[in-house]
Amino acid sequence: MYKYVLCIFLFLSTFAIAASKKDSLNQDKALIEKETMFNAGTWKLYMEKCDGKAQKRLISELQRLSWPDFRNYTRGAAKYASGWSSGSCDGGETQKGRNFYNWVIDELVHLTGDKPTKQTDNKRNVEKIEDVDDLDNVEEKLKKLKSLFDKNLITEEEYTEKKKEILDLI
Repeated sequence: MYKYVLCIFLFLSTFAIAASKKDSLNQDKALIEKETMFNAGTWKLYMEKCDGKAQKRLISELQRLSWPDFRNYTRGAAKYASGWSSGSCDGGETQKGRNFYNWVIDELVHLTGDKPTKQTDNKRNVEKIEDVDDLDNVEEKLKKLKSLFDKNLITEEEYTEKKKEILDLI
């Protein structure tokens, strides 16, 4: 008897937790072009594998900001949901995907007139020393590294070590 009650409770609790259209700020029409959101969805497997945090953040913000855009995103994701696997992770491509996802969130925040959540702001603005490796030009790498050091995001030891590593590549 208790097993049945527990099963029913667990089954019904999943619906209480799931996001729904009524919780979304925009419920009427898509704010971003349908094709753009569809294309964002096609990157789901890759971004889930290479940057799961950005993927989860996009999903939660899409559901909160614009339900029609979330639906267009899921249509794109469904195209490759079964039988496909993503390739190996490339830092540059992952950064491009992360930037695209951040652009989508920024655009929806602007179009809905909402303020970005603190979680979105904090996670997006955190710069890492690994971001330096994503750049192609040595001069850009050194500028980015200096910027991280000036913002006190890396130590002097990390700065000199990474600078030496970059200069050794020349």
